Formats: sequence, structure tokens, C-alpha cells
Amino acid sequence: EDRFAQADRNHDGKLSQDEANDYFVGQIFAGADQNHDGRVTWNEWNVPGSGRSKARFDAADTNKDGSVSLTEAQAYGVTRPWQLIRKSQKKMPP
Repeated sequence: EDRFAQADRNHDGKLSQDEANDYFVGQIFAGADQNHDGRVTWNEWNVPGSGRSKARFDAADTNKDGSVSLTEAQAYGVTRPWQLIRKSQKKMPP
């Protein structure tokens, strides 16, 4: 199944902004969740040289438990859709 089909949750042949956002956030999240526990910690997210902001991580961690769940990441991603698309394009193979 290609990436478009995976992202097109309602299978209408079009991607809504929500579908695209959830897909891209999911891809980034899966790559960051190194131990596959469904949560991303600051240590998992802060790859050396990435320039990632602790303030942005903390903003995404809405329940302040020190980790970001996929749900938290998707909610935060809604506020930054174009940044997510650019970031995911750098990581995804053609």
C-alpha cells in the first residue's frame, strides 16, 4: 500500500489537512519512538545536531508527564502542519 493510500483514511481519493497531518505526525512519531512504547521522551526526540527545541517538546507534552504520546503529538502537529510536511519529506524514501 502506498503512502497516499495509508494517509487517505476515508478512502475518498483526497487528503484532507487532518489526514495529512495525522499521517505525517505518525511517521515522525514512529521514527522517534526508539523503544516502541507509544511515547516519545525528550531523550528520544533530542537527537544530537537536530536543533530541536525543549520548549516545543514541553508544549506538546500537554499532561506534563515528561513524554509525548501520539495523541499529544497529533494535537500539537495541527498547529504546525507545514513544518511537519517538510520534516517528514526529509526522512521518507521516495
